[in-house]
Amino acid sequence: MTAALKDCLPATLTTTRLVLATPAMAHVPQMAALANNKRIHEVLSRLPHPYTEKDGEHFVSEIARGETEFAWSILRDGDYVGTVGLHLLPDLGRAALAVRRPWPVPQREAGDLPVP
Repeated sequence: MTAALKDCLPATLTTTRLVLATPAMAHVPQMAALANNKRIHEVLSRLPHPYTEKDGEHFVSEIARGETEFAWSILRDGDYVGTVGLHLLPDLGRAALAVRRPWPVPQREAGDLPVP
């Protein structure tokens, strides 16, 4: 079933504000800058810390469109702002999301993650 689902997922999704696109090596520098955050690492079980460009290159080339994974880079006005992905497991579906906040963040409440 996972292969059938994966075959139905689009490589790119476009809205008026965002584009979800296949992760590319051009996204790696910003990906590494955003993912190299200890607080994000604490809630994403597979994210290494520190997160380097080498980790981003491995993600793009080996994981993002792997056998049980389907990820998109989130682009806003052409700039990489995060990643969203699906874990394609036969009995369990999961989604992970990491987005940078380039805008002012209101006062944080308990449990909020500070994202660069």
